[in-house]
Amino acid sequence: MQSNKSLSSKSQLTMQYSILFISIFFSISSFSQCDQKILTGSFDTTVFSLRCPAYQYSFSPHNTTEVLNILDHNDINLVKSEYLTVEARIKDRVLSKTNAYFLAHLNFYTLEIVDLDRVEDFKYRVPTMDLTQCPAKYVVHYYFEPLENVKYCVGFALDDKMKIISTDNFPKGQIKPFQNTTVCALYDLGAKYLNLPTADLDLIVYKNKFYWSLVEKVNYKSGQNKQQKVIINAADLSDYIILDEVVSVDF
Repeated sequence: MQSNKSLSSKSQLTMQYSILFISIFFSISSFSQCDQKILTGSFDTTVFSLRCPAYQYSFSPHNTTEVLNILDHNDINLVKSEYLTVEARIKDRVLSKTNAYFLAHLNFYTLEIVDLDRVEDFKYRVPTMDLTQCPAKYVVHYYFEPLENVKYCVGFALDDKMKIISTDNFPKGQIKPFQNTTVCALYDLGAKYLNLPTADLDLIVYKNKFYWSLVEKVNYKSGQNKQQKVIINAADLSDYIILDEVVSVDF
């Protein structure tokens, strides 16, 4: 017959395992259930097609007919040959500037093809056409997605000879894999480093590396506002820099 002492020890051990299991479960759940998203990066290449007669194409089109829509995404299979040529040029460009890790996490979003012969189709569209602002034949956008719920826009504009005429907005050389985290955890980490609540999570390029950027929450007033910013190395979350900023606001 077991003693009360032995039963008590087993009960305590069972309770300790239960507490440990519950703690691990909630830690995993809180990490995995973070569904905040960020869309960042540079959309500067949109200026190459904004005032131009340009049709958009994607693999998830709103328009699946052969009659092209000037506002929605059209089926990219209608221009598959051109898409593959542009895609090959972009891959060559990326690998000549950076590494396979970056390319592996670069996911196609949309392709725009400028057709100067179709101006009439766009005559009622806003903004109005200005063919002097159309040096590009192709404008293609990708999302660099190093982590779940993070999209960093990377755009390329190419002329009719497949020369890239836009500026790169990603680091050059070997990009190290991102340290695993979530958007929610990054806000908490920024708050820990600043010892202040944080806002405006962004993914930026700083000194030729990817960094997470957050600023302290500020109730802005008209005029100059002082605030602190923390930037955290995306490949090493223990590596961070705190910067002082002055933000001018004109209400």
